[in-house]
Amino acid sequence: MKNPLQRIWKPLTLTLFACASPLYACGPAVEPLGEGAVSLSWEVLPGGCEQEGVEEIEISLEPTRGAPVTNTFRCRADDASIDVLAGNYKLDVRGLDSRSRAVVGAPTREIAVSDGFVTELGKALELTALPGSVQIGWRFADGRVCGAHGVSEIELTVFDDASFQIARDRFTCNDGAGVVLDLPQQTYMILGRASGVDGQEVVRFEGTVEVGVKRGSETSASLVLERSE
Repeated sequence: MKNPLQRIWKPLTLTLFACASPLYACGPAVEPLGEGAVSLSWEVLPGGCEQEGVEEIEISLEPTRGAPVTNTFRCRADDASIDVLAGNYKLDVRGLDSRSRAVVGAPTREIAVSDGFVTELGKALELTALPGSVQIGWRFADGRVCGAHGVSEIELTVFDDASFQIARDRFTCNDGAGVVLDLPQQTYMILGRASGVDGQEVVRFEGTVEVGVKRGSETSASLVLERSE
């Protein structure tokens, strides 16, 4: 009499062998992904690559699934063609300076690449200056913390070099810092204000700091809040 274990093991062994062998197929066949290409051109405005300090163009194609495909080209080349798998992508084009910082760019757009075809972007992408940002940290002049002053929020107001209000936002005081985004390159005055309590009395704190913001970069600034009358 045969051992029952042998009767179960034998067909299992054959099944494993069939899946491992190239002569057998397990499951539905998977069609290979087709390939296509993306062709595009660009121009750096207003002064061109050299005047705007752009040396390379970074082109990133992010598929619906998977890692982005990123390539760089000399800015003066003016155009490029990139081979990719067929599919849908988000196209992001940025211009890099000599320190590989993104200083110009075009709005992100969505494109579809078909198998065996070249997807051409008919109009040259216009790359213009990218905004910068500033991270503002704050502290109280007397060295005490937010809770000791009964302060829960800090209000930051950003003024440009002509004293126009550009942005205003509130941040949690205990965070110690906040970031203001999308600022064109220039010098700004940042006004910080906060309200707290001292016993039964409402107290106010205020401070200013001047900061220069550059294209595509994040600048740091430190704000000192003093008790105001």
